[in-house]
Amino acid sequence: MKQFNLEEVRKELEANRKKNQLPLPKQHRNQTIDEFLNELNDFCHNFHDEVKSPMTMQLNSKMKKNFFDAYLKHSHEPQYKIIRLIKAYKKDSTGENAFKITEAYTELETYIKKVRGKSLHDLQIRLDAEIYYLQGFNQREIVDKLIASRMLDTENSDNHVKRIQRYTKEFKSLDMHLMRESLAKLK
Repeated sequence: MKQFNLEEVRKELEANRKKNQLPLPKQHRNQTIDEFLNELNDFCHNFHDEVKSPMTMQLNSKMKKNFFDAYLKHSHEPQYKIIRLIKAYKKDSTGENAFKITEAYTELETYIKKVRGKSLHDLQIRLDAEIYYLQGFNQREIVDKLIASRMLDTENSDNHVKRIQRYTKEFKSLDMHLMRESLAKLK
């Protein structure tokens, strides 16, 4: 039986992760605004899959759609904002909507760097913390759960709480009551 070197497996997973990441689209000179917005919309859907797939791996396709719809409706993460703004722009192509898309695009550039700069392990900790937060756990309880699942070590508990506090500040941009209600339908 072959012995697996955990470090080699991690490196391979990280290399595959980076290889499968799509670049954020940029508008080309000969591209119409609608073509660019369609490409950007597709990118945002793919980025959702890239970022949230560990949370949705065990869901069937209907549940994945409901999960996506809940985030699309209630999240202020830039990829969801852009999808909503593109939809609004297609209904009313005003300069105001175009400006909002430009602002959200800038946010998305920063967010992509932040998310893709995390290791797989750090990203999984953040996703697990998000799941626990959506279930109503406070920061200390989240840390305890992550320690129990061996995602975090038992030392440096105060540092872990600070880390989870940083994450939960980001999660607070979700309309938690509505998000929990939407996600409860997944069961």
